[in-house]
Amino acid sequence: MKASSPHEDIISLAKGKVMFQGEYTFYTPGSINAPSGNFSLLISGNPDGSNTASGVMTIRTLWGVGTMTTLHYQGTVSFDGSTGYTTIKAEGHGVMIYDFNKKRTIQANILIVLEPGLKNGKLTVEGFGQDMPCTLTHKQEDNINS
Repeated sequence: MKASSPHEDIISLAKGKVMFQGEYTFYTPGSINAPSGNFSLLISGNPDGSNTASGVMTIRTLWGVGTMTTLHYQGTVSFDGSTGYTTIKAEGHGVMIYDFNKKRTIQANILIVLEPGLKNGKLTVEGFGQDMPCTLTHKQEDNINS
C-alpha cells in the first residue's frame, strides 16, 4: 500500500468550482450582550449544476456569564436573477460552551440572505436571532459571474 496517492489522483477528487469564498461579521442591533460573531462562507458550483454552501460560524453572547457556539454548516444556495439576492438555507451542527466551560452539542437551522454583490445581508440562526445584519469583511475568491 502506498503512503499517498499520486498528484493526479488527489487532484481528481476536486470536482466543484469555487463560486465565492469570504468571511462575514454579524451583530444584533440595539444590544451589546445579544448574539454577535463571524462566519466563513464557501459557495460551490457542483458538476450537476447545483450550488451548495458551507462554512463555520462562531456566535458569542454575553447574557448571564455568556456563551460561545461554533457551528459547522452546509446547505443549499439559490440565486434570484430578478432581484440579485442570494439565499442560503443550511443546517448547522456544533458545540456550545456555557457556564464557565460546560459543553453541549447543538444543532440549528441557518438562513443567510445576501444583497446583490454579496457584501451585506441578514442572518437568522434558530434560537439565537433573526435578521441580524451581516457584512463581508474579507473576500478570498469571487468567480460568481463567470
